[in-house]
Amino acid sequence: MTRIRIIASIIIGKMLILLARLLRRGGSSLPGRVALRIAPGLLCTLAARIEGGVVAVTATNGKTTTTRMLAGLVRHAGRPVVTNASGANMAGGIVSAMIEAASLRGRFPRQALGIIEVDEGSIPAVLPLLRPMLLLVGNFFRDQLDRYGEVAILARRVGETIATLANPPRLVINADDPIAASLADTGSGLPVWFGVDAVAETVPVSGGETADIRHCPVYHAPLEYSLRVMGHLGRYHCRGCGRQRPEPDWSAGRTLALGMMQQEYCLAHRGGQSFTVRLSFPGIHAVYNSLGALAVLDQLGLLDQGAIDWLAGFIPPYGRFEKIDLAGRMVFLMLVKNPAGANASLDILAQHAPGGDVLILLNDLAADGRDISWIYDAGFESIAGAGSVTTGGRRADAMALRMLHAGVPGSRIESAGGDIPRALEMAMSKTDPGKSLAIIATYTAMHAIRAVLVRRAGIRDFWKDGT
Repeated sequence: MTRIRIIASIIIGKMLILLARLLRRGGSSLPGRVALRIAPGLLCTLAARIEGGVVAVTATNGKTTTTRMLAGLVRHAGRPVVTNASGANMAGGIVSAMIEAASLRGRFPRQALGIIEVDEGSIPAVLPLLRPMLLLVGNFFRDQLDRYGEVAILARRVGETIATLANPPRLVINADDPIAASLADTGSGLPVWFGVDAVAETVPVSGGETADIRHCPVYHAPLEYSLRVMGHLGRYHCRGCGRQRPEPDWSAGRTLALGMMQQEYCLAHRGGQSFTVRLSFPGIHAVYNSLGALAVLDQLGLLDQGAIDWLAGFIPPYGRFEKIDLAGRMVFLMLVKNPAGANASLDILAQHAPGGDVLILLNDLAADGRDISWIYDAGFESIAGAGSVTTGGRRADAMALRMLHAGVPGSRIESAGGDIPRALEMAMSKTDPGKSLAIIATYTAMHAIRAVLVRRAGIRDFWKDGT
């Protein structure tokens, strides 16, 4: 690939990013896709030019939050960062982020670190080009079955990809996920493990009804749990082969919810080091996200008390329990896309906002997953006591029916159809000033409702998130 092609692809990519943002389209992946047409080897070339190396982050749930958190921690330590902050995590989106960070000649700041989110289904195509030194694997949950297939098949593809790399990355793995833990068998060296050792009663956890696997991924005997934290995550063992949850290098204990928007836990290393971590967003999934980020930060030699203090002020990416003041109402915006992620949000609402008003926006476009049957596996029954439920999006009526099955009286359910701005107006009309409205939305619906909120509430466009 010639230098002229590289420079031309970067110049055109930068122009497309600027144009897309002037048109308020975000410019997340299209510029990168165009650039790859001009210079097909651009991803590999740019990744190799990141002087500090690349850390890749993958998971079904939480990878965008973890990536943004880790990138912020690295910046706080004084290192330049190349990252795909908007969450565009396939090849085109990754290249767009690199183009934006690079000079016209395709160079990055000295000692820059790449903190790159990678779509779990894109790992076979992207990982050999990124050639990361570290790979954080957060979890594997059932998600978009029409695109990914079952989680065991997806995890096997990821493992096969890692095993074929000439210089495989060191793995940082969620020990509580038996599917993710099976990647340690790829022969890529000694993993770094993280996990949750204790969950207080004040922190809601999802039960086994959303477990995406119930059998050992190796021996196929039923898994038994002494602690179940979220879906199939927890302290498990297989009677058949003896495989069990590895002892974490970094663990979270004494987890405590401090109201709806704050929590803290004790971060402990098996070598004796410990910190008290405070987070400004809720849920046990947030604990897992921060655990993974801090375990990687330790591998980079950047973990200290200053990093822990910085984390207390971390604001999660758009739509991840985003708090917005709108016309005197407090709006909580939550992205959901599968049963495990939905239950994490629903549990928080059930505990901290019982009886509140809810707007649920359900789309079935390619980025959401065409198959919406997952809504019957998520525990919407936990918010059956909502004051009102408004549904919107392409599958608004299907969501209204689901809430009726969940036990919400029909008199409290109203469908706005596919008109998302109208759905917001309807929901707001039912929420008294000074009260809160929870908005639960799938991926494309989240972008649509945020476009409305950018205009009405003055919040930042999603591509500016993390900048």
